[in-house]
Amino acid sequence: MRKPQATDAPRGFLPPVLSSSGRPLKPWVSTANGEELSSFYRQVKNLFDMIFGFIFSIVFVVVVMSVVNTMGMTVIERTREIGTLRALGLQRRGTVALFAVEGSLVAVVGSVLGVLATVAVTVAVNRAGITYTPPNSSGAVSLMVDLHPASVATVLAFIVLMATIAALWPAFRASRKEIVEALAHV
Repeated sequence: MRKPQATDAPRGFLPPVLSSSGRPLKPWVSTANGEELSSFYRQVKNLFDMIFGFIFSIVFVVVVMSVVNTMGMTVIERTREIGTLRALGLQRRGTVALFAVEGSLVAVVGSVLGVLATVAVTVAVNRAGITYTPPNSSGAVSLMVDLHPASVATVLAFIVLMATIAALWPAFRASRKEIVEALAHV
């Protein structure tokens, strides 16, 4: 529920109705403070948060290492090209800037394609009508995937920044080589 305070109105008339039917009201929201959820729900949510945090950290490390490795290999494989550009008069900082811009553009294009794929999968899952029965429940619940635009934008900006930074170090090292050495690089 997005607004726990919306439970206040039904709480006024439900207890008498339920107690007359022999079913006492077991509120999820306590009367002490309006945002305390049941202990079972809180424990399960904390467990899932911990599991997803662990999975996120693994995926995060894999993504960072993949981006850094890809950008590093791109620069190293093009050391001869860097030597040629330097022989034609391109300054060292121009070479570094060239690879930084390339890293940024590759990250932007890849991230936008990733966001489009994420939106497509989210829409497909939400429209598929998948249901599951949570623990301690007798009824099926629809599986819905929420997409948070602020989180998507943050991740997109982080990936672009990380790719740009990952391109800077190997490009700086490659641009420091002597032109003859860069041209002879194998």
